[in-house]
Amino acid sequence: DRLTEQIKIVLLAKKRQIRLPVTEIQPKVTEKEISNWSLLQLMGIFTTHFDPTQVDRAHNIRLAAQSINNILIEPRNTFSFNETVGPRIYEEGYREAPIIIENQLVSGVGGGICQVSSTLYNALLMAGFSKITRVNHSLPIGYVPMGQDATVVFGATDLTFINTLSKPVMLATSYNVDGYLTVAVLGSGRIEGRVRLITKIIEIIPYSNVEVQDPMLAKGERKVEGNGKNGYKVELFRVWENSDGQVEREEIVNRSYYPPVPRLIKVGVEDNEQ
Repeated sequence: DRLTEQIKIVLLAKKRQIRLPVTEIQPKVTEKEISNWSLLQLMGIFTTHFDPTQVDRAHNIRLAAQSINNILIEPRNTFSFNETVGPRIYEEGYREAPIIIENQLVSGVGGGICQVSSTLYNALLMAGFSKITRVNHSLPIGYVPMGQDATVVFGATDLTFINTLSKPVMLATSYNVDGYLTVAVLGSGRIEGRVRLITKIIEIIPYSNVEVQDPMLAKGERKVEGNGKNGYKVELFRVWENSDGQVEREEIVNRSYYPPVPRLIKVGVEDNEQ
């Protein structure tokens, strides 16, 4: 506005020079501060594999991975997967692919997103973070061992963590068309030595048979609908080793429960004729 007024004043004047009115705004973060963050140091990294021939699922993985790429988490701030990625809807470009609902694999918008959250979860564990909120799936999944998965449902189930360090950390993702997804945590809190994740099965819970009467079957006829699945109680341990491979300490990261899925058997009922 001030510049516009000055232009009006000098339009008919012989002197056509104007000193531009400028307001200097200091950035929230300076280059000097960024250089002190040491964001090029690798704190933790984890890679999972997916089937690239499942085109829609691979597409969803790529979209979600892009959403968390180059995300900066300030000290004492909380990262939310759901807030960062946003709703998994058609309008955001997501497609239908297999998802787990009530112990069943069905088709739903955004299928594959949980592989991104699970890969991130493991990268955070490898980076040494402990203030993590995570929920396991109702069924074991194939791309990570039991106890290392993290399911997410927008508006309901989230993956969060708090940056407990004194400096920011950054998330970086890599999506490979050959079927490899990598998530890395960058920052100045690099862990010396080696971190390993170990899953221990505490209990195997056998599945049961559930019989349901089916009037469409002949009397005495039995039909098995799907296979039952055993349930599991597992504990995930994080082991810290020094440069010589000696265990310095060990801690329980989480306890997960995967309920058994019963085997459904349909049985023919009695004839209703009088």
